[in-house]
Amino acid sequence: MCPGNLDGGFAYCRAAHAGRIAMMQGTAPALSPITLPTCFRWAEHDPLFSFAWTGRLAETFPKLDLAMFPDVGHFPHPENFYRAASGISVFLHGSPDQRHPLSTPAPEFRMAYEVTRDFIGYGANPPDPQWPGGAKIAVNFVMNYEEGSEPSYELGDGITENGLTEASGLNQVKSGRDLAAEGMFEYGSRVGFWRLMRLFQERGLPMTVFGCAMALERNPEAAAAIRAAGFDVCSHGWRWVKHFELSEEEEREHIRLAVASQEKSVGHRPDGWYCRYGPSVNTRRLVVEEGGFLYDSDYYGDELPIWKTVDGKPHLVVPYSLTNNDGKYAGWMGTSDQWFSYIRDAFDMLYEEGVKGQPKMMSIGLHMRLIGHPARAVGLQRVLDHIASRKDVWITRRVDIARHWVATHPYKPG
Repeated sequence: MCPGNLDGGFAYCRAAHAGRIAMMQGTAPALSPITLPTCFRWAEHDPLFSFAWTGRLAETFPKLDLAMFPDVGHFPHPENFYRAASGISVFLHGSPDQRHPLSTPAPEFRMAYEVTRDFIGYGANPPDPQWPGGAKIAVNFVMNYEEGSEPSYELGDGITENGLTEASGLNQVKSGRDLAAEGMFEYGSRVGFWRLMRLFQERGLPMTVFGCAMALERNPEAAAAIRAAGFDVCSHGWRWVKHFELSEEEEREHIRLAVASQEKSVGHRPDGWYCRYGPSVNTRRLVVEEGGFLYDSDYYGDELPIWKTVDGKPHLVVPYSLTNNDGKYAGWMGTSDQWFSYIRDAFDMLYEEGVKGQPKMMSIGLHMRLIGHPARAVGLQRVLDHIASRKDVWITRRVDIARHWVATHPYKPG
């Protein structure tokens, strides 16, 4: 496929398209063996710009000497590709910067976005985030609002979700509704939500809400309180589902429904996106396709935001953490003392690294049905007071981190 985000790619695509038109109109001579530069050989994988048609192009324009490109190297190195494509453009148009098609408009082609792995990242010398006020660390608290969107008999799922509750992993009900688990979820929206809101509002501290759209729809009073508090909302999906099990069309529809729902419930479209469970290989591309998102947080591999290029467009990733998270209460952790010391130690190390010249961000994840209980909430209270007692700390919303990164570390192609 022709990479429309590379300048030279447009020239080559249109030149190849002109050869295709010539062939279809019968004006191109018959094929003969021809040696093409290796950077064009990717074309044989595309039926529209096949190897054969590229050969016809060369014969249609016999004065075009492809021997001038023998050593340009292998696609997709942008510089090599540009040299070759510019040469064709010079021949066809007289200028490498004039990229108008010869006859009919050529279709635009882009390499489809693919999730790739990166084990290197920023390496030993990450960029200075330049947090506002010279802060040594940016801290973002995230309240996950999920209660009311989880799998249930009521919603036709044929199961009762018990994740991140007192019954997590027990699966004691083998068939039918698990009324105990249902009540534990309802505690989160009925009680835990308001306790967490009070803890933050009493201290004048901001937080971000990862909101499942259906859950917010089902508690208009909570949605109104989030809106009135000025907390930003990152979409946590339309429902609590495994996005990696959805078809591409189903996932596209879930994203659309989530945006439309949250525009009504909290008064504005979500600023970011974060899947429940985990993303599919299509999620980031579909989020960019939908448009209007400043970032997504479907990544756990860093402590600073990251730019990605998705279908030729810049896209920001603000990593999240399942480590600094009250989900530990559903596993090995039992008391607020344990959770407080665990989160405190993470904060203290990151703060010290910031003092030494490498500031980072810290995400702290909260769930209303877990840390909303009194014996756990007291641990959160101690964390809030500990962090607020330190100077040069930026406690902020996730959308503000994203906006800061866009302004301070703008996207750079390549």
